[in-house]
Amino acid sequence: MLNDCLIIFSLVTIFYMSLHILTMFYIYQGAYLDKKMSSEIEMNIKIKIAIAISVRNEESVIGNCIISIKEQKYHNLLYDIFVIADNCSDNTVTICQNLDAICITRIGNERAGKVGAISELFRHIKKHNNYYGILLLDADDLLDHNVFQKLEKEIYKNKFSIIQFKILPATNLKKLTMSEKIKTLHYASIAMRSQGAFSQNLYWETDQHGIFFNMHIIENGFTWYSEKYAFDFQWAIRLLLLGYRFSYVNNAIIYTEINKKINADFKQTFRWSIYKSQLRIFIPVLLKNWIKSGRKIFLFAAWDIIKLSNLLIVFLIFINLIIGIYYKLYVLVIISLILIGFTQMIIFKILKWNKLDYKLLLSYLVLPLYSLLRLGAGIYYIFSSQKTPMGFIRKR
Repeated sequence: MLNDCLIIFSLVTIFYMSLHILTMFYIYQGAYLDKKMSSEIEMNIKIKIAIAISVRNEESVIGNCIISIKEQKYHNLLYDIFVIADNCSDNTVTICQNLDAICITRIGNERAGKVGAISELFRHIKKHNNYYGILLLDADDLLDHNVFQKLEKEIYKNKFSIIQFKILPATNLKKLTMSEKIKTLHYASIAMRSQGAFSQNLYWETDQHGIFFNMHIIENGFTWYSEKYAFDFQWAIRLLLLGYRFSYVNNAIIYTEINKKINADFKQTFRWSIYKSQLRIFIPVLLKNWIKSGRKIFLFAAWDIIKLSNLLIVFLIFINLIIGIYYKLYVLVIISLILIGFTQMIIFKILKWNKLDYKLLLSYLVLPLYSLLRLGAGIYYIFSSQKTPMGFIRKR
């Protein structure tokens, strides 16, 4: 009985992993299509943007963030920096005011948390009615010198309403903790995957920072609305279903801090896994739109929701390899080795494309069990009977 169950497990997982790896290979190779923006675009009309930052006791990083904004090659009259200080008890407000940011102080527990603060900040920006769009940042973000220029070119060339910038860790690659190595490879993988998806018109997934969106999205009533989670993929899915276009800018980077301790990384990924698993409620409508419109982006978005992490895939492949060796199932051994070869080829492509140290490969291979623990929360919620919170986006 046990033998039969193991063999069925192997067959099912091999089929799933083959599909997953082929999808990865298809998307990642799209990064080499290099969908570049033309440098010959002439823009006679300047746009004005609002930069939104939510902070809570961020005195150690907010100053560097604002300075990196002010160092942009962009006329300083064409952007305003809005900072909402959410129940701060340190010198964050003073630092922001000294750097000429428009600082809004928030005290109390009404819609406490980052999402509530961002929603309040959006309402405040909306009152001005003179901005083309909003660039949402975290307090620990550092902008590459050309972010604003690339943003303007992307708006004028393709008329995108949602623009996500490439996000990479702001850390020294030669002095990484184990958690930082994992996160660095994770961010590099996302960057390559996002560029590949965008090159093939399949990009839809956005982050909670380093993202620009047109002001009419806020004016039409759509805003962040999650009382518990700030990593709001539901916002992106709903805008995708409404026909909004997404862009990914690969040649302008926003650097961000990452967790240096594994336990902190575990807690953060645990929260993200729980939240992303709740997106399963959108799978039927995404598939329905794919069948109705024939656009592959809806099928790709549905697949994004149900797929497992790359680390967990590596773990499952090694489990199947062990099962094949133990039961002398040589076909299973060969298939597992082929899949391992494909995963390593993809990993090497990620490292080479992002110009990262190949020593990061070791971190990817030695901690598959850690990945299994990180994904445990998400798997639990996928099969749990708890109702998924709805109404994350609502009109004001």
